[in-house]
Amino acid sequence: MLRLRVARTAWVLSLASVAAAAADPPASFAVCLGCHTVSAGAPNLAGPNLHGVAGRAAGSLRLFAFSTAMSNSGIVWTRDELDRFLASPATRVPGTSMTFAGIDDPAERGEIIDYLQNAR
Repeated sequence: MLRLRVARTAWVLSLASVAAAAADPPASFAVCLGCHTVSAGAPNLAGPNLHGVAGRAAGSLRLFAFSTAMSNSGIVWTRDELDRFLASPATRVPGTSMTFAGIDDPAERGEIIDYLQNAR
């Protein structure tokens, strides 16, 4: 009985942490907020809404005018692709209209990617 209670508590805490991660962006995401929204149904800004970006083909979000380079990149936003892109957008997709220089710190990129993967 105690094991069941401990397992159930761990499961509930795990769900709560996933929900919190999806609800509250990490501090490292602040650099993204000027151009991107993440909530389902939120409008695109200078950049596309990033809700559900994990697993999506780059340049495929309807109602956003992506650069030809992004639309033709052939990228699917896996964890590794997001990491490479966030490190240096212009290096990963030459010709992208995203003018952001990138994020040097792998830990910050990881926080952002974790957040985006939970924003579904």
